[in-house]
Amino acid sequence: MKILVTGLASLQWGRLEYGNNGNYYLIAPIFHHLHRVYPKAEIVTTFQLTDEFKKKAAVTSLPLSQYFSWRSDDEDLKEALQEYAIAELYSKTGDIIYKTPFIETLLETDLLLSFNGDMWGDNRDSTGANRFLVDLLKNSVAQKLGVPTVLFASSPGPINDLEMRRIAKDIYSKFASVINRESVSKEIFASYGYDISNTYNRACPAWLFSKDMYPEVVKTEELKITENIPLNDDIVGIIVTTNSLPGGSFSDWERPDEDFMHLALLVEYAVNENNETIVLFSHSDGFKLEPSFHRVHWRDYKMVCQLYDVVEKRGLIDMSKVHKIDGIYPPWVIHDFIGCLKKLISGKMHGAVAGMEQFVPTLAIDFQNGPVAHKMQGMFAMVDMLEYIVPRGTTDVVSYYRKLCNNESVVRETLNVKIPEVQAIAENTFDILIDIMREAKFDERGL
Repeated sequence: MKILVTGLASLQWGRLEYGNNGNYYLIAPIFHHLHRVYPKAEIVTTFQLTDEFKKKAAVTSLPLSQYFSWRSDDEDLKEALQEYAIAELYSKTGDIIYKTPFIETLLETDLLLSFNGDMWGDNRDSTGANRFLVDLLKNSVAQKLGVPTVLFASSPGPINDLEMRRIAKDIYSKFASVINRESVSKEIFASYGYDISNTYNRACPAWLFSKDMYPEVVKTEELKITENIPLNDDIVGIIVTTNSLPGGSFSDWERPDEDFMHLALLVEYAVNENNETIVLFSHSDGFKLEPSFHRVHWRDYKMVCQLYDVVEKRGLIDMSKVHKIDGIYPPWVIHDFIGCLKKLISGKMHGAVAGMEQFVPTLAIDFQNGPVAHKMQGMFAMVDMLEYIVPRGTTDVVSYYRKLCNNESVVRETLNVKIPEVQAIAENTFDILIDIMREAKFDERGL
């Protein structure tokens, strides 16, 4: 049996492992649990991965050009349209008149999983012109060639462009299954009049990321010593990101100090009122390939430094209680550090998931700029934590944090109950694939 994992999460080499840490929390469990469900399957993907990851995950990367590679003159779209015409003719005649590399892959594929995060819809705009349309065409090609296709573990929608919504409706109806990672997406597509009879609400694979998926043994004490973070203090972590700053765009590198005021007030409250030790850190980094691969600080680290400077300039607290992580660490090290926190405030969704799935009381700051996303609400609803999201347009973070502090023991008890339940649902996200393939007359063991 051969499984193809593709979709809008197909990004340039390095970005899934060394960009946003949340990407790593997703892809490691995806391949781990696909092998659990289908231990004998061959798994190939258009995700561009390091040799180390591919070896550990037992997966093969295909050329990115089979999906979308940002070629000039709309070559990606032109090829997808050509493939669509070939598949359409095949559906009418049974003949394949020409094979592109992608079609050759599909002819050997028994199951296609389309994984897109929250980009299957309006949020694809930042990932390349016509990229969503190319994705729709690629899925349609697979469907017309008779390959079972699954829109998998994503948060699709919204789709406000009516023409794209109409095109997507037909492809959506032909998925063997749509397995969402939360419940809000299904409601959105029901409101569009889509056929949701094969749409299932499950849970994000990131809930399953754990120490046994780390590629190395992690000792958080070493990070604390390197960063001069007190070893014995209870630490409150704050993940700083441009998404949690008012106005502008998530891609803005330059921000006025006033954009950080709501977070500065939060730090001052935590230190002055609760005597808490604060650590500011980023949940994403960058990298450069020349002259050789090396990781670099990226946009959110600049926001970390600016927030630290704003708090220091205001001079209202003991700065020995405030720290920032200046080093660059791999996703699994940051994940382990998050698990050691007393509480977490996160502007990143999967940073928040990393906290909650390790039973850390967590407050999320919803996207304050950019496209409106529903994934945060869907994720927090699963663990009965909706009241601990600071809504878009709200800058009074302190009142939400005060509520989290006042209810800290109740929150921990709730997480202790809900996290195992959600993790069982997340595992079932993969178990559903057995039923899909059984209907397609494949043995559930992957023979």
